Amino acid sequence: MMPAEQWYEYQDNYRRHGIDLKPQVESKPQAKVKKPSITMLDKIKIITLLFVIGAVCIGVVISSAYVASVRHEINTTIRYSAALQGEIENLNVRIETATNIRVIEEKAKEQLGMVYPTPDQFVFLESRDRPQGDFATRLRIQAFN
Repeated sequence: MMPAEQWYEYQDNYRRHGIDLKPQVESKPQAKVKKPSITMLDKIKIITLLFVIGAVCIGVVISSAYVASVRHEINTTIRYSAALQGEIENLNVRIETATNIRVIEEKAKEQLGMVYPTPDQFVFLESRDRPQGDFATRLRIQAFN
């Protein structure tokens, strides 16, 4: 009889559990998980944060534009300064050329007709200032002695 009882139990399990004869695990009803809700205070914080970030971004754009404007003015001033420096160098060359003794001597000879005086054309204010003999010869003797 024992096998008949086992057969009855087998059939009872078959009806209860299905083909694989394993009991189905009853699922417990899960507690509903509440979705985190955003409160009004959280919304205000988020909006305030967005405004602050927007203000910072606008500030960065404005400061970049100001820096670009100042850099443009600096570059313009540097170019103007370089042009003035070139003019100064040109004027210095012209001054050097105009004050060169050779240029002055040539202009005096060509335009004004000036010539060097001869030794007998010198005028001395006092007779003791008159050199004894040729002045160039005396100067040469003093220079080499």
